[in-house]
Amino acid sequence: MPLFLEAVSVTDLTEIWMEAIRLTGQGFRVELSDEVTGIPSNAANHYEHHLMWCGAGISRLMHWNYRHRLLDGLPAMLCGPDQGMLTAA
Repeated sequence: MPLFLEAVSVTDLTEIWMEAIRLTGQGFRVELSDEVTGIPSNAANHYEHHLMWCGAGISRLMHWNYRHRLLDGLPAMLCGPDQGMLTAA
């Protein structure tokens, strides 16, 4: 089953790669976007699940993107150890 794993934030790049390996071991065909850019990534291929990895919080823009994916009926889920909203510095 195709799955898109997008890095929203990371504390250590190893964490998202370990998650990709774990998901692959569960039978998913994982497409990984491991570069944190602060703007939504697009998968190159069709996917049935979209996991947004939050290793160090989520920005307002990325949370807005997540919410609108859900409202549009697209498969999206936040995952990772820190899904809290980032505050402006």
